[in-house]
Amino acid sequence: MNGLIAHEYGHHVTYRALRVSTLADQRTLIRALDEEFGLGGYLVAQFRRNPDVKAVVDAWLADWAHNTTVARRVSRYAMKNHQEFFAEIWAEYSTSTFMARSPVRRIGEILRTMTERSDVVVR
Repeated sequence: MNGLIAHEYGHHVTYRALRVSTLADQRTLIRALDEEFGLGGYLVAQFRRNPDVKAVVDAWLADWAHNTTVARRVSRYAMKNHQEFFAEIWAEYSTSTFMARSPVRRIGEILRTMTERSDVVVR
């Protein structure tokens, strides 16, 4: 799968993963993001206040202080919003699973698991 197709499919994966995921799965995702990007509990605290992954990730990405870390560890385009962030992660994860960078590999695995669970729930 080439990068562009993988990125666009990443939008579908994100939609599926977040649409019917459990609160526990969402906490796992937020905790992993917090740990992988060295945020010291920032995302976890934001999620406790507002348990909406999309809103929490969008607010985090809008904060200029975190943009250089996201650009370095995922991509510059990933800084745009949660949709592009997760699509960029999925593109790298799905095209180079074993060679994907640490945060990408971990978040990609969580998205994959959440999506697989959503397939079971939707049927």
